[in-house]
Amino acid sequence: MSGTEDKIAIKAILDCLPVNGTALGNRAVLKILKKNGYSDEEFWSAKEDLVKNGTVIPGRGRGGSIRLNLNGIGKVLETIPSVASSGGDDKNELSREEERRVRKLMMDSLPKDGSTLGNKNLMGKLGKSGVSSEQYWLVRNRMISEGLLAKGRGLGGSVRLLLAGRTPSASSTVKAKYKKEKDLYQPFFDSIKQYWMKDEGLNENDCVIDLTANQGKKKTGGKWTRPDITIVSVRAFVYIPGKILDVITFEIKHANCVDVSGVFETASHSRFAHKSYLSIYLPNGITDDESINESIDRLVAECERFGIGFLYFKDPNDWSTFEILVDPKRQNPDPDEIEKFIDTQLSKSNRDELLKKK
Repeated sequence: MSGTEDKIAIKAILDCLPVNGTALGNRAVLKILKKNGYSDEEFWSAKEDLVKNGTVIPGRGRGGSIRLNLNGIGKVLETIPSVASSGGDDKNELSREEERRVRKLMMDSLPKDGSTLGNKNLMGKLGKSGVSSEQYWLVRNRMISEGLLAKGRGLGGSVRLLLAGRTPSASSTVKAKYKKEKDLYQPFFDSIKQYWMKDEGLNENDCVIDLTANQGKKKTGGKWTRPDITIVSVRAFVYIPGKILDVITFEIKHANCVDVSGVFETASHSRFAHKSYLSIYLPNGITDDESINESIDRLVAECERFGIGFLYFKDPNDWSTFEILVDPKRQNPDPDEIEKFIDTQLSKSNRDELLKKK
């Protein structure tokens, strides 16, 4: 295989791998590559090169697996073939060497904990090293399309690292503050209400949100019938008659409960909820700890199997530390179960508010 063909296959493999560092089976990657015209030989040769230079890490599973080395950002950048022209005739274009320099400056300037930095501030930092605004946007957009950066909010927009090393900045204070699951409820509730609902396009006037975990000894229907956070939305659509009611639930688990029992508990919400999320507190994020990675891989697979969502967060008070790994599939629960759930779980004030939205 020629060097050029090998680099193209390497780029194809990197495009397949989850940017959060979770593993993907060799057979799954190979299946994707074959659909795009690559052969078995091209996959195994390119994979061998990626493992050798530390860009990906091999793992277990039937047929083996691979995942991105989140601490090998520099190697990932060198491995991905640049699409910039080598001639640099356009003043906004960059040579391969210059583009790598701008990429490295950008990576070095962004927070390693994955928090965002405004485009204006980042552009100002790179400008001191001779990077023009045109070159900034060119390289920034390429890095977003390659899965190295993600867009963020803020005036003028912002970006953040997706391949950050997940260094536990201020993790000691986080651990000290949230020692028990119940300590996570209120800050998580506030983040979901303030940010997640907006991110999902849910208007606060169309919804009620309840911290359903705090109900004391109130009878709610037995084991696994009480989500920690519940959102009920009542929305009207232009072309759909009537109003549509959706129940969305969140099951919160502490870092000391990273096991499949949380998946089963969240999946049980499908009896009365349209969408449900397993939400795990990981103060250090996803690291290179093999035992944690194996647990996360298992949870991702099980959540996908049950059609429930899966997210983790490093700090319930900081929305920039939330990451959704699996999007939930919409369920179709029995209306009787929905009615019973709302009647037993939601506070009276929220039930009264829902009646006004009918």
